[in-house]
Amino acid sequence: MLFSLFLILTTYAAPPSLPAARILGADGTTIELQSMQVGLVGNTRGGGSIVARTTGQNVTGQQAVVGDIMAQKMTNGLDALFLMGDMVTAGTPAAWRRFGTTHASVVDGTMVPPSPVHRSPVIPVVGDRDCLKDPGCVRLAQVFPGYGVEIGFGRVATWHHVDLLIGNTDRWRILVLDSNKKGLGSRWNEQLAWLKTVAKEPGSGLLVLMHEPPVTTSAKVHNAGARELMEAVNEHTPLLSVRAVFSGGPANHQAFLPEGALGPLYVNAGGGGVKGEPLVRGKKDGKDEPRIIDIVQKGLDAVVDSHLFNPEPPDPKAVDEAMGNGTFEGYPRRVDTKVFPMHGWWKMTLRPGEIVVNWRGQKGDGVMYSLAKLRWSSDTGWVAAN
Repeated sequence: MLFSLFLILTTYAAPPSLPAARILGADGTTIELQSMQVGLVGNTRGGGSIVARTTGQNVTGQQAVVGDIMAQKMTNGLDALFLMGDMVTAGTPAAWRRFGTTHASVVDGTMVPPSPVHRSPVIPVVGDRDCLKDPGCVRLAQVFPGYGVEIGFGRVATWHHVDLLIGNTDRWRILVLDSNKKGLGSRWNEQLAWLKTVAKEPGSGLLVLMHEPPVTTSAKVHNAGARELMEAVNEHTPLLSVRAVFSGGPANHQAFLPEGALGPLYVNAGGGGVKGEPLVRGKKDGKDEPRIIDIVQKGLDAVVDSHLFNPEPPDPKAVDEAMGNGTFEGYPRRVDTKVFPMHGWWKMTLRPGEIVVNWRGQKGDGVMYSLAKLRWSSDTGWVAAN
């Protein structure tokens, strides 16, 4: 009797299991589709309450982003989600269970969705927060079963690759890298050794995913690991093989073409819900390096302009600082994300012969809009698209 009671008590006292998300494919898998649409979003670990100015509804940045991803999936389809790191505040069981709850409507897996919807598999990119309090990333491996390279001895690798065969003609290689050199310790060298092999055969080109951005205007980003990884990629892959590099580090949105239209596009998609980080966008003359590309600058202008029509317009000083007007003329423009939230995500569409990336960001009315779109083809490289 006492033994039976003990079993009952321990059963009820046992912590709930972690959610398990379905990954797009195991390391080395080839995914074959005629075309493919992917959502890219970082910093989905949560955020403070915001007010949609025209509706008066209180929502978080995370809820706004996940809701727009869900709406886009229902109307236009979405074959996969690339979660660009800092999915949780720390890798505790409670944090991963919150992840399961907040992502249940868009991420396929064991999480019970709030309504019967078709959800997407994921590729997780590990950020510096995702294995905090879990340095071996054991819990992350439970949440994303089958993810990572097999490195043996019960250890977890946080790097991965899959190939996307689009229309039976274009084979894009997705390289998923871990830019947290300090957190990896000795595993960093194992990742570099693996990278030398997989970068040699890029197919139609490489699409590189890592949490910290190799190129950014943020002086506070510690991206030495990201830069070292890109040096290794460029050393071991054929010339002009890198097509795009996606990151999710700073909680804002940036895009660069440091080598021109025929070089790689660098995108930071870090507006997944957490409070935004101030965005330094450079001077109006556009001579700053690195220089945010014009189409994204226009999107930033649209975000700032949209807040001018709110019932409570922003502080004129914050507007002038963001636009480089008044006393801020001639100085680097700075978008205060406490005034102009940077919530949003990026959508990538792969078709035979082309790649299209689209920044969906939040304006002053709380609604997500298409704010910038770029298209790649072998003839033109990266150009602004309608």
